[in-house]
Amino acid sequence: MTLNSRKTYSRSGSIALYSFTPFKILECTKDSYRLLLVPISDFKIIKNGQEIERNQEYSIWRSKALVMSDRIPIRVGQKVIQKDIILPVECYATTLSRESGDQYIYERMGAIPPLHIEFSFKSLTQPRICRLGYVLLSSEDYCPIRRRCKKYRREEISGICRYYRKIDNTYTGLFNVFPEIKSQFSTRDENIDFVIVLPLPGSYEPLLKIGFTTKGNAYVFINAVFLMPKRRWYFYRPYFIVYPKKSLGYRIENVHALILDFEPTSLKKMIEEKMLSDENVRAWLMYKFKLLFEALNGSISEIANPRKDFGFRVFDMMQKFISGIKNKDSSLSLEVNDYGAFIQYCTYILLHTLAHALISFIASYMQCSEDIMHYFIGHPFTGFHNNYRVIIFEDASGGYGFLQELYFRLKTQISSGDEELIRRFIMSVNEAFNAGLRAKRHKQYCVADKSIITRIPQEISSYITSKFAYGLHDDDLMHDLKLIAEFLCQILNYHIDLGVYPHVLAVRNSLVQVLSSSFKSSKTRAWVDDILSCYPSCWDSCPLCVMFERGCMYHSYNQPFTLSSRLLHKFIDQLSSIYNNFNLEYAARRMGVGEIVEKLLRSVRSKIKITSPYLSSTCLQKLVIPLLEKNISVELVTLSPSSVEHLRTHQDALKLLSSLTRRYNNIEVYLVEKPLHDKFIVLDDLVLIEGSFNFTESGLYKNLESIRVKFKLRNVMKALKYFEYLKELAKSIHQLSS
Repeated sequence: MTLNSRKTYSRSGSIALYSFTPFKILECTKDSYRLLLVPISDFKIIKNGQEIERNQEYSIWRSKALVMSDRIPIRVGQKVIQKDIILPVECYATTLSRESGDQYIYERMGAIPPLHIEFSFKSLTQPRICRLGYVLLSSEDYCPIRRRCKKYRREEISGICRYYRKIDNTYTGLFNVFPEIKSQFSTRDENIDFVIVLPLPGSYEPLLKIGFTTKGNAYVFINAVFLMPKRRWYFYRPYFIVYPKKSLGYRIENVHALILDFEPTSLKKMIEEKMLSDENVRAWLMYKFKLLFEALNGSISEIANPRKDFGFRVFDMMQKFISGIKNKDSSLSLEVNDYGAFIQYCTYILLHTLAHALISFIASYMQCSEDIMHYFIGHPFTGFHNNYRVIIFEDASGGYGFLQELYFRLKTQISSGDEELIRRFIMSVNEAFNAGLRAKRHKQYCVADKSIITRIPQEISSYITSKFAYGLHDDDLMHDLKLIAEFLCQILNYHIDLGVYPHVLAVRNSLVQVLSSSFKSSKTRAWVDDILSCYPSCWDSCPLCVMFERGCMYHSYNQPFTLSSRLLHKFIDQLSSIYNNFNLEYAARRMGVGEIVEKLLRSVRSKIKITSPYLSSTCLQKLVIPLLEKNISVELVTLSPSSVEHLRTHQDALKLLSSLTRRYNNIEVYLVEKPLHDKFIVLDDLVLIEGSFNFTESGLYKNLESIRVKFKLRNVMKALKYFEYLKELAKSIHQLSS
């Protein structure tokens, strides 16, 4: 992508989106500013006093930029909306100079700030703003929306609104402007090459399949633009978000992607039984869920919609709750009313956190930049029914080769019976957590669990006394420090039994709001941040543990509620237990092994191979026909009718198979004349089921039989090789009937 006009800059991939973000200064001199202006949703545009007609709005793009445009369906939570993606080869910036006097004003009616944004040379060099955020940028001496603003408060002396201020700075010193980069990925299941299945720890149930594709399609685009004040005291709000009517982005084809595909039932079972059994993990996730459930009015799936500003609302709720603790009128319970929604929330949090951990690991392991990779989450919250996937893909058509090389290494290792790459990932995440702990100034407060929280109130009092109050001869300051210590201890003591605590930013804001009127010393405000260094800073999503912030589709006030370092750490513990305890094989001797076979067959995606000397029609009808109707390829090796003339049940099963081969084109049956005793089933060339049972009513449901489920690819490959050998010895059922 190229930026043209006077100077030319070329960028590619996601770097282009960060470089050419709308409303970000591209170049500034003493006499001119250059930036990319675009239409914004819900705003009208007024150029030099004349409103631009809707059908002419895109003229400010400078028409040559609109080389190509795609209209694609984007899932936003449970909804699907049509999104226009501008795919420019060249972008043409707008130059605002002292001589031209051009002025672009964005205005909208409503109550959500901002309502007025002016881009002109004067507003960029001598900006005026509303501290409440209703006027984001202006050059006028008096508030331009004073006649319709409900928050307008005129000061008697100056005649200017008390919130409307002139800033002794320029636009470049006023805001950090950065994009919300969103991605959309799609591929067909038949284009995914899965190389390994990991089971639920201690079980035969598949949990996770890892695969790779070279045939993905993706869009990467700017969904929103954030304007973050560089000085917090300029505005009361930390962020302002605007949404371009058409998104600047790019399309990539033949995308290389690593895919982690979870079995829904196993994922939920692992979270409920293996992860939420940890008191600290459960408490934190319930705490976040309760806050979100109220902020989103029960529509918890809206967490997958990055446009929702639930983070701001939750922080406001925390601040009100803290004030209630001070006034002794707050109560908090971690019990959840909608347990199903809570589990779904946990699955989404795990997938999102895991995506960031994977990108961080891949970049480190393959010695490449994290900036060339994006993630995409398939989940019911994002509109994908019964689909739980983490997809990591490279942002170049045909890929850069890093993910493909990673895939080749993984496949080679797994084929030789080695899972070194997966072990390295486990070690990498664990090291990242430990590195985060070491980096903390007060590491005992990082990842603070319930046992640590009980000690913190006393330690805070001691810390303030020893570091700040000792030897201090200022009675007013001593009074304020004691007040702050009591406030912090009261908050933490309230939460000790729950094992959670409010976010440090919410505590800071509440502390200033609640206590500032009681401070006796003017020096106290300057000491607040230093005092709060002894408050637990980890809130179950600390970027020191795993680098969550880079490339995240959520802004930092939403991130704490969409990530969980504790949940990820517990998941890594479960992966570690699979390998440390060699839980890649399940064995049992029991009656009714068919129940296990049935559950495993439900996870089949593309093909199944069955070897069984004897068959029965009831099992074929119950287990095989449903697979055929789902268009799953079935290959079956069994004894020929001449080998078992005395067995009527097997003869009937062969007649049924013969009719099935005529009705369905996705089944092949091979008949062996020689003695056959082996019994095994291979699922998707990834999972091996073997044992003493035949594929009959008695073998699967009545007899006491042995069963072994193996997930090591080396075992699966041996079985596949033997299956091909049996096919060479056999005749097709078509040959026999002819």
